Amino acid sequence: MQICKICGYCFSRKKSPPSLYIYIMSTAPNKTKLPMRRIFIFSTLLFLFSLQLNAQNRFHAGLSACAAITDVQGTDPFDADVDFHHLGFSVGGIVHTQLQDGNSFQFEINYITKGSSQLPDSANNGAYKLTLNYVEVPIVFRHQLGFNVNKKSMSKFEIEFGASAGALVHYGETVNNYAQTFGKENVHKVDLSILLGFNYVLSQHIYFGFRYSNSVIPALRRNSIPTYFLRFAFNNGNNMVGQLGIHFIFGKMDTENVPPAQ
Repeated sequence: MQICKICGYCFSRKKSPPSLYIYIMSTAPNKTKLPMRRIFIFSTLLFLFSLQLNAQNRFHAGLSACAAITDVQGTDPFDADVDFHHLGFSVGGIVHTQLQDGNSFQFEINYITKGSSQLPDSANNGAYKLTLNYVEVPIVFRHQLGFNVNKKSMSKFEIEFGASAGALVHYGETVNNYAQTFGKENVHKVDLSILLGFNYVLSQHIYFGFRYSNSVIPALRRNSIPTYFLRFAFNNGNNMVGQLGIHFIFGKMDTENVPPAQ
């Protein structure tokens, strides 16, 4: 006989534990402490340094806040598709510098919530939620789009692309009669993603943006996901994130002192 140290439930090896036991085990406190305090201190010092650079008129600090819809490929047991039911957010700081020809470059430090949520079936079974929160550092190149509409010049739109690296600071699973739990041993603590976005520039200081990112290092180890969950094996276990948000850049942009193209 085995006795659960968390809830005291006793069960035999031949008998599967009930769904309540699975739920308690999945929501038990994670004793693994990640260095969130160090990451927070480093991020704060780096952002304060960016504010100091702002005085030099070439680098400008900023802030961003985004709503996010996320999913992890391979966590849907019903139809193996990507639903983006998990709602999250991203908040952080920006260091921005203007380049020539309508181009710009920026470095960000964000706290972002990723993961996956699967809604229950008609019998209220099968609900599942995977929470993966990161401190993330995107590096982004922005390019201004110029075109004419009815002989009127339009220059308010941008495309952006880049990459980001993230460190996992919180992991959690909540299960209700769900057939598969992954466990923290199958979660990578590092996230590396590529990103692509589209922006609308309202003014010199404010722009709205939509961004999609897809990890290239899987959030869940690929061999931890049953093959019957999969439809697109190439993206197995990867974070997929869509963000819509507002970004504010401080300071006056000095486009006159931008170095010319060589």
